[in-house]
Amino acid sequence: MSSVSPASARCTWALNASFCLLVWRNIARPFAHQVETLI
Repeated sequence: MSSVSPASARCTWALNASFCLLVWRNIARPFAHQVETLI
């Protein structure tokens, strides 16, 4: 089951982290803009 090498696992984790960060920025940007207009 755990036949994945540490190098590829680290690369996969980095890709997932960067992808989640990109999605989070795209989601948070308009939301933060709405909050600024509400305040």
